[in-house]
This record gives sequence, structure tokens and C-alpha cells, in this order.
Amino acid sequence: MNTKILSVDDDPAILRLLEMVLKNAGYEVYSTTSGEMVPSLIQTIQPSLIILDIELPDSNGIDLVQIIRQYTQAPIMMLSGKNSDIEKISSFHSGADDYVVKPFSVAELVARVQAILRRLGNPVSQQENAPVPVKERNIVIQLESDQHRVFIGSQELFLTQKEFHLLQLLLDEKGKVLSRELILDKIWGINNVEIETRAVDACISRLRKKVKSVLGHDVIEAVPGFGYRLTI
Repeated sequence: MNTKILSVDDDPAILRLLEMVLKNAGYEVYSTTSGEMVPSLIQTIQPSLIILDIELPDSNGIDLVQIIRQYTQAPIMMLSGKNSDIEKISSFHSGADDYVVKPFSVAELVARVQAILRRLGNPVSQQENAPVPVKERNIVIQLESDQHRVFIGSQELFLTQKEFHLLQLLLDEKGKVLSRELILDKIWGINNVEIETRAVDACISRLRKKVKSVLGHDVIEAVPGFGYRLTI
């Protein structure tokens, strides 16, 4: 079964281009120009990846990310005609996984899609199907890599693909300080000078809030000038 990708853009020419290059790369592509149609399409198609224009005539892409997260944790790649730090950071904070500026290189876009989906199918941990339990003050943090599910005690924690792999990396290297550059390479899979380390900081921020909401305290420590580490 082909991997399904949902493309959302108000420009039919962009949709045709994405459909052509992604189909040539072996993906099954569905397209729409309407943000309002996205929730129903997600439920019908169940895409593995969503490519989302940030400016739609009927929706704001950043706001739409938050709506999408109510239906799926599939990775989201944002498309934008603006090379704006504010939009990039807002996109990552809302739950997006990547940000591509128009006009984009077709080869680079396909490479990013492949990197995202490769990470989705091949988690950071080498023990892909084995749960990774970690005890923290008598609470067990367990990652089920084959199902991409996380439990803290008996409570399930709903993470995006990037957040899941980031937590898995921190658990695999617990106690060690991981640089932003290392995290960017391990989780995003390609060196992206546009995203740089802002994506890491945004993803860390979201993950910290989600874990803290269950544990009641931070277990991810920022080490100024170096990076982050798990303090379990």
C-alpha cells in the first residue's frame, strides 16, 4: 500500500506540481484547496503526511495545524511564501514539523518528505518494537515504538512524530547533554539552514509542556550554551 500524502494549497499549480513529483517518488497524493475540508479528508484518507499552505482563503494555516492535531499526529510540513522567523516559530509552536519557503526546490522538498517519512517508519531507537520503560519517581515512562504511543504511568501522552522521536532520543541518551545541532540532525534527518535550531527549541518547548502536564515538574533541562538533557 502506497504512503498517503494530503496536500493543501490554494494555488492549483502548486497542487499539480506536488502531485506530479510526489507520485513520481512513489506516494499516493490527495489534494484540496480548502482548509475547511481538511478534517473530513484526514478521517477519510488517514494520511501519513500533510503538506499545508500557511495562507488559505478560508483558513489560517497555523490555526489549522491545531485543528489537525485533534484528528491526527501525522507530521505536517508547512508551505509559505514568506521567509519569516515569526511564522516559522509560530508554525513549530502550533505543532508543525517542517517549514518550506516558496518558491522551493522540488528535489529538496522530496528529500524532506522522504526524511520525515523515514523517521516515521524508523524511530531513533534501534530497538524499534521494544517498549522503552523509564522510572521517574515511581512513575514509568514507556514508549511503544511500533505504535508510536507514549504512556506516563497509566496516562497516555499524545505527541507529534517529532516530539515522539525527540523524547525517544533523550531517553536513549538520558543524562547526556545533547546539542541543538545533534538533535536537528538526528530528528530532522537533514541539515536545514532555514530551520536551524529554532525547530529544536520549539519542539523541546512543546514536549516539556506535555510531559510536565502529567509529571507536574520539568525533566528536560536546558544547558545554556550547550543544549538539552533529560534529568531522570
